[in-house]
Amino acid sequence: MRSGMTWQNKSTCDTSPGRGGRFWLGLALAWLVALALAVTWALTAGCASTVTPPVAVAWSPSWDGTNLNSGFVCYTTNASGTVTGGIITAHAAARYNALMSTYGGTWQAKPADGLTELTNGLFAIDAQHLSYFTTANRWRKNGLTTAPK
Repeated sequence: MRSGMTWQNKSTCDTSPGRGGRFWLGLALAWLVALALAVTWALTAGCASTVTPPVAVAWSPSWDGTNLNSGFVCYTTNASGTVTGGIITAHAAARYNALMSTYGGTWQAKPADGLTELTNGLFAIDAQHLSYFTTANRWRKNGLTTAPK
């Protein structure tokens, strides 16, 4: 040991705000900020919501006269078995016309487009307009008053 230095001089603790005090204060502050960010992230991560459209409720077919068929009688096919359209009742044709009045602008379809009246009071509908009919009917069941964009 050098002369003039004593044990007490070497072990004194300087509590004045200097380099050592600022280091611990900075470390404590960094931990507090990290803890606050972790708590904020944990509390808000579960609060984010996803917007989902309402689900169409599965309904049973409606009565059309004495038949429970919602007005759809059968599909029509060509010789190779490809669906070319369908046969619908007069009530279904009226519903199709009403739906095309509301939603037909999406496809530039007007009421009675794609329908051909048959001799037995039924209507033939081509495949393209049958697709429009089912899509517009789904939109109606989902409560949409206009076609989605």
